[in-house]
Amino acid sequence: MRLRKLHIKNFRSIDATGIVIAPRNSVAVFVGKNNAGKSNILEAIQLLLGSKNPRYASFVEADYNDPKKPIEFCIEFEGLQWGDGAKLGLSQVQCAVLTKSSRGAQPGNLAINVVVPALHSSENIEVAESADDVDRETKKTCTITLGGKQVVQRSEPIRAKLVRCVQVPALRDHSDILSPSGWTTYGAMLRGILEDSPKLEELRKIIEQTNTILTAVLSNETKVLTSTAKTAAYVDQVSFKFTKENNPSELLRNLTLSVLYRGRAEDISRTGTGTQSAVIIGMLELALRRRVAVGIRVFCIEEPELFLHPQAQRRMGKLLCQLAAEPGNFAFITTHSPEIVLGHEVEDVIRVERGSQRETRVWNVSDPAIVRELEKKLTRESAEMVFADRVVFTEGESEPHFLPTVSSVVKDAGGVRCDYDTRNISAIKVQGKKSFKNHSRAADGLGIEWRVVADSDALDDNSLDYFCQIADITNTDSVEKRRAALRNIGVGVLSLGEIEDYYPHAALAAIAGCTEAEVPQKIEEHRKRQDGSSRKTSDALKDWLRPLSKPEIARLVANWIQKYPGQISDNLKHLISWTVG
Repeated sequence: MRLRKLHIKNFRSIDATGIVIAPRNSVAVFVGKNNAGKSNILEAIQLLLGSKNPRYASFVEADYNDPKKPIEFCIEFEGLQWGDGAKLGLSQVQCAVLTKSSRGAQPGNLAINVVVPALHSSENIEVAESADDVDRETKKTCTITLGGKQVVQRSEPIRAKLVRCVQVPALRDHSDILSPSGWTTYGAMLRGILEDSPKLEELRKIIEQTNTILTAVLSNETKVLTSTAKTAAYVDQVSFKFTKENNPSELLRNLTLSVLYRGRAEDISRTGTGTQSAVIIGMLELALRRRVAVGIRVFCIEEPELFLHPQAQRRMGKLLCQLAAEPGNFAFITTHSPEIVLGHEVEDVIRVERGSQRETRVWNVSDPAIVRELEKKLTRESAEMVFADRVVFTEGESEPHFLPTVSSVVKDAGGVRCDYDTRNISAIKVQGKKSFKNHSRAADGLGIEWRVVADSDALDDNSLDYFCQIADITNTDSVEKRRAALRNIGVGVLSLGEIEDYYPHAALAAIAGCTEAEVPQKIEEHRKRQDGSSRKTSDALKDWLRPLSKPEIARLVANWIQKYPGQISDNLKHLISWTVG
């Protein structure tokens, strides 16, 4: 059994057209700016799958994107077998409908549908569950559809068994999440562990012994209380008990978490938010690893990186990957951290943003061909891409270090700084010229604008053929025509060779400790290889300025330009302005 699809309509920032999320694996990682709608998606999931019956949920006008239209939620599961249906409490006939193959049917498919009618006033809609058929025009409905055909009105017992949903909000309150109450995931987990333990009876006997001792200690007080109570009520005896009916689970009410560090123990309430967050996520790991007898367990975790340092964030990201991969588990995660995204597959990332009408939209890479051709796992460099409004894909390793820094001192035609960070632009190195195609298509799938910066020799082979077809040019066209046509569709082919050819000679002289006049000669000297062939400028600079690497040289040159912005060439200014325009 797996989660197949989630459909949300007319809920808060999500308009009546709605959004559809169809995870390919057992995790969906939502990224996007604040107020894009990520939390609204998780809230919708919690309404659908949470412990509270959706029919009892309250909705106010602010919950409607359009109060004149209904709010609709639907979540589908697939891969259910006859035995799964039986465990959910379905009848023999219903199990047959669930699994039967017939025209128009969806064997093994089960959907939970919640409809909240259009709002005709700003008052809350509160509806009590009824045994009668639900009037869709005036009441909320929560139904279950079996096999794409039969609708089950009495859905709550099935819904409760099908999914266990745990939500960890961004504002984590340990007193709620780590409460041993039976209503919390933590409390339910503890009770489950205790009730399954072979030590349960031994603990029950210890409680009986404790009650005996307690009765002896408080014997006089018991007599006084009993005597006083008898004068005003029909009472035989008043007594003190350690737990109700010697039930060991009652002990959990007084259970507290303590953190020990260097011999000093602190109650969890007295530790920092980072420690509390780490303990909360650790508790979720324990809860996840306890298998459910039927159905699946869904976790909705907002910003797991909060209060954690980078290494701990990476550890958290790996943990969430592992937990989501376990059978019977699914995780919805929202994050602003590349460290959490790191290691997930490209197809698991869902970008959330606002559309032209301020509605929430979702984007993801759904084309299997792109997924296969791209790196399967996101790297540290490519993980940053999913958070950007625009990405500059580069062939060389110098540009990601050079362009963002220099952009801060370049102004566009309107006099506004081109600073990449201010404009939420990332520069990402791809794995060679032929990777430009798949990376740009992945950016398109995620709704991210992009630019490509390629070395001049990219026109000498077929690495840009994909873009040439879009630009309607061929190798028989002049270099100038091809360069101009590609630039119009977002592909910039450098006219000077590679980015290192744009470095001011004064900057290189400052790094090397020579005069500016000596720089051209030094480059030419190191351009020549022993076999007589010529190096590119980037390789010549690396050979000359060793042991510095290309990225180190790029950073030093960029820092120098920040001090002396007047030394930037017009070609470099135009290049940077184009990448942000």
